[in-house]
This record gives sequence, structure tokens and C-alpha cells, in this order.
Amino acid sequence: MTSIDLLTNLLGPPEIRGRFYGVTMGIVTNNGDEENLGRVKVKFPWLSDDDESYWARVLTPMAGNDRGIYFLPEVNDEVLVAFEQGDINFPYILGGLWNGKDQPPESPEKDKEDSKKKTINKRTIKSRSGHIIRLDDTKDEEKVEVISHNKHTIRLDDTKEKGKIEVIAQSGHAIRLDDTKGKEKIEVIDKTGKNSIIINTKDNSITIESKEGKLKLGGKGIEIISEEDIKITAKNNLDMKTDKSFKVDANGSKIETKKGMHFKASKDVKITGNTVSIN
Repeated sequence: MTSIDLLTNLLGPPEIRGRFYGVTMGIVTNNGDEENLGRVKVKFPWLSDDDESYWARVLTPMAGNDRGIYFLPEVNDEVLVAFEQGDINFPYILGGLWNGKDQPPESPEKDKEDSKKKTINKRTIKSRSGHIIRLDDTKDEEKVEVISHNKHTIRLDDTKEKGKIEVIAQSGHAIRLDDTKGKEKIEVIDKTGKNSIIINTKDNSITIESKEGKLKLGGKGIEIISEEDIKITAKNNLDMKTDKSFKVDANGSKIETKKGMHFKASKDVKITGNTVSIN
């Protein structure tokens, strides 16, 4: 017979035997509910370590059929326990408790602007492995962050006039949607900062750049259309090659070199025009 059975059978007159009114502290011993009902078992410091409670349901917001917030306490977590109508056969877990050993994931941060209000700016959910969801209500710097244990980060930053959405990999690769007033842009940048795609709203431009590497375009077909000029500049050689014909169609054309020019064809060369001048 366990200590809990003794409590049930021996304490008090018959009408209140085995009843414990109020709440008590417990330590989680088992969260592997085989019936998948979200229950845990606990032990009580004022009983033997060998004594374990009956399955205890866990209080949680929005509990319902296939919905709710599912955060079960871990084994060895300290929890607050109550009993249905005082019956120790039907325990409930009201919530978890921090203590001198188990510390909060972040220290409470007071609002420096108004010490009387003692506003808590940060709300944090942190898992055992270190995944974090953080809600920051700091005035004019509000943000929401989701951070994996390897520091992959999604940040929704509502900083006044400097808002942005960022997706940042552990290595430093980043996608950034920047709403900074007057500097709105979208950026995709690798960890070195040397390879990037930038869509700039202010000057209506798109820049694709590789500062130290090659930029390659490939596809079944590539078409470049511009309402204005197209300019191609190379500091070294400019090579164009096709396995078939090469055609230039323009109202006028000009080819100018600062040094010599060499034309070569495997077959005939034909030059036609109303007037052909060779000087």
C-alpha cells in the first residue's frame, strides 16, 4: 500500500478521508501518457520518493477537440497541483513553477521610461533545446522573433519608421524586406555580403551583383527588353558566340575600335548598300 492509499483510507472522518483541499507542489515523474490525453504523473516532496500520483490532467488555454496549446511539463519540472473536490485520486496540474534551481529563460526587463508602471516588455517561449518565440513590446521598437536552437531567425521588426521583416540563417545568409521610410527595399544577401539581389523602391532599380564571382543566366530562352537604353560594359574582353546565325537589326549601327579590326569568314563575305564606301 502506498502513502497515497494510506491518505485515502486513514485521514480524517469518513466523509473527508483521502481529501486534500487547497494546492500543493509536485515534481513531474512521468509525461508518457499511453492514452495520449495530455496527462502527467507527479511525486510529492512530503511523501516517499516511491509514491507517484494518479494521472493528472494539465490546465491549458483553449483545450478542446484537436485544438489548444500543447505544452506538457518535462520530467523533474516543479508544478502546482490541485485535486478535484479535494480527492487525491483526481489531481490537476495548474501550471509550472520556477525555483532556485530552475530559472526563467530571460530576466524580467522593466520599462525604463516609467519605473512606476514597471512594464514588462518581453514575453518569451523557450523550449528545452533552445527554440525561442519572443514578443517584444519595447516602445517604438516592437518586434516578434522566432529563433531556432541553431540561431536561424525570423524577425518581424516594427521599429518606428525603420520596420522590416528578416529571415536570417545561422551562417548569415539573409532575406530582408526593409520598410525604412524613404529607403524601402528588398534584399537577398549571402553570408559574405558580396553576392546580392537588391530591389530598390526609391530609385525603381533591381541590382544583381557578385563582387568577386561570376553572374550566370541560363534557360531554354532568355529575352531582355528595355523601354530605354541597354548598356553592356566589360573591363576585359567581350565575347559573343552562337552555334547558328547572329543578327543585328537596327535603324542605324556603328562599330568603332581604338585599334585594328579583323573580319574572318569560312565562306563568302557580302557587303551591300545604296552606297558602300571603304576608306
